[in-house]
Amino acid sequence: GASDAYSQQDNKPYSPYSQFSGGDDTQNLYKPYAEPFMNKKRAIVAESAKRLAKIKPSIDAKAGEEVKMELTRQMGALKQAMNYLVEGSKKGDKENQAFQMDLEQLGVECKQKRWDEAPNTYARAQKELAEFMTLMDVKA
Repeated sequence: GASDAYSQQDNKPYSPYSQFSGGDDTQNLYKPYAEPFMNKKRAIVAESAKRLAKIKPSIDAKAGEEVKMELTRQMGALKQAMNYLVEGSKKGDKENQAFQMDLEQLGVECKQKRWDEAPNTYARAQKELAEFMTLMDVKA
């Protein structure tokens, strides 16, 4: 009816919140998963891999706060970038999920001071990240 604001919109808006039509998809400037965006996410993954490598001395020194600080600082961007790459390429989902679970597990182990388990989880996460980087053609 006339009182429904959404009925006044076009059939194919750019987004559900836009009152303007999306038009032809080929004319949109933003193209999700285009190569420049994928390359930017690859760069984030490469930088995060370097930072993840710096966590090992903190684990060996049993410095839980330093590990937590690094895991919350850079690894959030890493997770987002990895998810974007998986969505855009339609591959690597298994490696992505395994890595993210191990990263979360590492944070839990450091918080609970389970220092005997943390090095193994860290090594497993490093291995899974390396597999993901190879699959997604990320240069370290």
